[in-house]
Amino acid sequence: MNGRPNEAELIRFIEGELTAKRARQIETMLVDDQSLAAEAELLCRALAMQDDLQEAVRDTPGIETERRIENSLVETVTNVIGNTKK
Repeated sequence: MNGRPNEAELIRFIEGELTAKRARQIETMLVDDQSLAAEAELLCRALAMQDDLQEAVRDTPGIETERRIENSLVETVTNVIGNTKK
């Protein structure tokens, strides 16, 4: 495959999954073709954003976790109020 890379191949290039020979070919194309370089830059940003979003989703507690936290807080507040009345 020596022609212009498609989006899938550009993604593999960005992620370092191509052979060294093909990666060098694409690097040369990026220098010579500004539209390809711009496309690669947009893909690179999109992949970084995707990684950030996936990390944010992993860090966001699920509804079940939120309910457990809420129930724990309610129980703690109830216990504190119950202990102060004694």
